[in-house]
Amino acid sequence: MAQDFVARIAAVVPDGMSREEVREIAELAWGELETRVGNRLSARLTDAQLREFETILDSDDEAASVAFLDKNIPGHEKITVEEMEKLLRDVGQRMRGE
Repeated sequence: MAQDFVARIAAVVPDGMSREEVREIAELAWGELETRVGNRLSARLTDAQLREFETILDSDDEAASVAFLDKNIPGHEKITVEEMEKLLRDVGQRMRGE
């Protein structure tokens, strides 16, 4: 999880939360972000492409993962940003009781 993400979560939760509380929320939110992005990206892949991508992910080769996404899902970065913005809104609303 990126430190920038923790800072973005800190910006949407109520003031006065401890660093540990913010970090715990960020960890939960990061998992949710991975799920949301994964669902959107996988919907754009064939079964064969999904199997290929799973193999790449299992190899922990980040450069290969990015290359695969660049080739097979143009604009994948935009999807990630969109989902992050939605998630930050959701977290902020939940924390404010909306």
